[in-house]
Amino acid sequence: MVAEAIRTAMGDGPLDGWQAADRLAEALGTPAPPGGPATVSVAVLVELVTAGLLVNLS
Repeated sequence: MVAEAIRTAMGDGPLDGWQAADRLAEALGTPAPPGGPATVSVAVLVELVTAGLLVNLS
């Protein structure tokens, strides 16, 4: 993972879980197909928050 690409993809403002998941998938080069299933789930984001790699402000 390229940390800077992920930081850039997340932006500065607050995001819903699905928005963050979509942006993370895009940054990793695995975007979800239009109308298709998510390639990164919100559960993955929870794991990253738990590991201290993302900040949960909700």
